[in-house]
Amino acid sequence: IAIDHHGSMAVGLSTSGLIHKLPGRVGDTPIPGAGGYVDN
Repeated sequence: IAIDHHGSMAVGLSTSGLIHKLPGRVGDTPIPGAGGYVDN
């Protein structure tokens, strides 16, 4: 989570990339309710 000098917020998420991906698994980041959410 980051806040800039104007007070605007942003969130960034990572799935750890293809190196750590298990075959057939979808990461938790794109699943609704499991990722990040910011509301200015």
